[in-house]
Amino acid sequence: MGNAMAGVIDSIWEILCKACNWVLSKIEWCLNYISEKTNNLVNRAKRFYDNLTESLKESIAKAKRAIDEKLENAADLVRSIKKKSIISSCSDVEAAKKLVVQIKNLVVSMLKLILDLNKSESGKSFLTLMDEVSLKTGKKKLGVGEFKEDMMDTCGVMSRVGYLVRGFLPLIIVVTEKPDKILCVIVEVCKLFFKEPNRNKSIKEMKNMESTSFKLLESDEERKAAASIYIALLSFASNFGF
Repeated sequence: MGNAMAGVIDSIWEILCKACNWVLSKIEWCLNYISEKTNNLVNRAKRFYDNLTESLKESIAKAKRAIDEKLENAADLVRSIKKKSIISSCSDVEAAKKLVVQIKNLVVSMLKLILDLNKSESGKSFLTLMDEVSLKTGKKKLGVGEFKEDMMDTCGVMSRVGYLVRGFLPLIIVVTEKPDKILCVIVEVCKLFFKEPNRNKSIKEMKNMESTSFKLLESDEERKAAASIYIALLSFASNFGF
């Protein structure tokens, strides 16, 4: 491997390191945001507790404890990952692969947590209980509608982060196992980045990006890596609506 190619590989590794830290910061933001919004909703509901049954109040408390437990478990995992050396070099490829898989799983768990606000394995979901409260207090007073909109927006943010993260492992594979292909990946990304006038991609467009925008690349790993780099460029350029 020549010096020029080695420099390119090192630069990509550095970007991947920054991207991992950036994703962890978005996960922390998501955890804090869900905690803040659910706390606010429960506190509003408590203003009307005199009009609620004991059973309903107990169900709300139980649902909130379940949410808080999931948030804390996710926060513990983020803290555990941040204590490690976040892919600072390609000296330990297997450790890097395990790390990005952990980060990917964290993003998936964030999406699941948001979706689970509207369902429950046992009993009524948090949002179902809040809807019951709103029937007794008035939806505008409680703000359930605004809460649902906030969670939809948050789900959209984490979905976009998910499409960035899904390319991390393929990118490591291309960089470490197919270094001769990385320039082809970069060329295709740059061609799209400077050609595409609408950079505010929808979730559907991102889903189809690998098979449409990067169809000239030979392997699935190369296409996923290209999509991840492209989304990272959009995100870091503040053109992606984060």
